Amino acid sequence: MGTNRAKVCQIGILAIILFAALGFRLLYFWAARAGPLGNIDSAEYEDLAGRFTEHRAYVGGIGIGGFPSDLQRPPGYPYFLAWVRSRFGIGRTRVAVVQCVLDSLFVALLAMTGTLLVNEFAGLMTGIVYATDWPSIIYTPSTLADSLLAVVLGAAICLQALAVQRRSSWLSLGSGVFLGLAVLVKPVGQVVVIAFLLAWILQRNRRSTSLLFLLSYIACIGPWMARNYLRYGLVTVSAISTANLFLYTAEASAHPHSVADISSSGMDEELRQINVQWSSFQLSPSERALRMEREALLLYPAALVHCDLAISYWVRAHLFRHRLRDGDGVPCQSARPIRYGIACWLASDPDSGDVVLGYRRTCRSELSWR
Repeated sequence: MGTNRAKVCQIGILAIILFAALGFRLLYFWAARAGPLGNIDSAEYEDLAGRFTEHRAYVGGIGIGGFPSDLQRPPGYPYFLAWVRSRFGIGRTRVAVVQCVLDSLFVALLAMTGTLLVNEFAGLMTGIVYATDWPSIIYTPSTLADSLLAVVLGAAICLQALAVQRRSSWLSLGSGVFLGLAVLVKPVGQVVVIAFLLAWILQRNRRSTSLLFLLSYIACIGPWMARNYLRYGLVTVSAISTANLFLYTAEASAHPHSVADISSSGMDEELRQINVQWSSFQLSPSERALRMEREALLLYPAALVHCDLAISYWVRAHLFRHRLRDGDGVPCQSARPIRYGIACWLASDPDSGDVVLGYRRTCRSELSWR
């Protein structure tokens, strides 16, 4: 009798957490419903979703950096949008409600997995943490792949954890299926494969059955990679990583902007111009990817120089605690010889007699690179 009461109490608490998660997400959706509920990526996803609803070939327009959008956006999330359209109609509000429900159901899955892996308290705490996770609440109503990725990728991780604990080959295979689907929703899910392999290496009693997820994972993403090779000459799930590496890491780091530009309008405009320039190049996807990777490597030394300046500034300002001379000629205050020498070395300044801050003062609230 006591056991039944405990189970009923646990189910009741789980239901409260589930409905609380749903309430938080729907409440934020209601507050943000007048907004766009997405960004520029949402338009690309919706355009590709129309290929499924209209029974046309999965071929998109020009995406980031001049790559075809269907080469950058795998079919997972566009197919999900097409499914929502076929069941509930067209509109981002309908997508938002469906994603809110799915994300709330995932809270229950997390709680049950935590209970099976550890104990009831750990499971309930896991559910509470995710139910009140602010970034998840914000992203869930948006027509972006992040929300669906969290659900599918989270399911893959839960299944793999249970597969390792129970030494189940079927659970491991199921984990690989969900992991493959997660990668087809958003390619960043590929990094979890490395995490799974590292977890297997660190196990004391390693079993080969825990690696069966690789078979079902490859079976999921293999056909899509073959399709990209046959159509575009690239053996990849997506070319979005190459474009992000060049535009948002190499170029953005090599062209720093003022910290006072909170809206990042200046950086966005500069990146837009670079994107337009690259979109005008008449290159095949394979040639474009190779050229972007090469130019990204050429830009990285400049990015590392700025990183070195930022680190040296922080070290000198917070550890050595002496005044630094800026572009306006404010003299620096002498520091202890050892600390002073280390500060000069961090600044890469050949003149050890003077520590010069690699910034210039433009106003009290703004610092920009010299």
